[in-house]
Amino acid sequence: MVITKDLKIMIIKILVVKNNNIINKMNEWYKYLIQFIIGGIIIAGTGYLAENFSTKSAAIFWAMPFTLLPVIIFLYYQNKTPIKTLRNLLIENIPSIFILLLWILILYFLLSYFGFWTSLGISFVCFGVMAAIYWVMFCPSPFKNGSCLKITK
Repeated sequence: MVITKDLKIMIIKILVVKNNNIINKMNEWYKYLIQFIIGGIIIAGTGYLAENFSTKSAAIFWAMPFTLLPVIIFLYYQNKTPIKTLRNLLIENIPSIFILLLWILILYFLLSYFGFWTSLGISFVCFGVMAAIYWVMFCPSPFKNGSCLKITK
């Protein structure tokens, strides 16, 4: 893939955003392209570390908060109420991370008894059930912005 000079400039502007106007003026596909590239870097970096260094280094890299950083930056610059939106996102990540932790443990133990694909399938069903239980218990009538918790400031 050849990266043009204009695309390089656009990437640099997005990564060092100084004001709302840059992202607001961008076409939609540029935003998704940048998000895709960042996601690809995270996936490739995790895979590279696992293959060439250790699975522990890959796990630490994958768990680092900078994987959430692009999401936080884009939400900050794309919302009319960025602080409120970010606070909602961050507080709602706590139960999501707990569900993710349970999913990792379930997959870990299933791999001892079943093949890879069976373990992955069963673990995803378990994740879906846990997410549905969380949603039903804590989000029976989500607020207008889709948030389970209402943060006003």
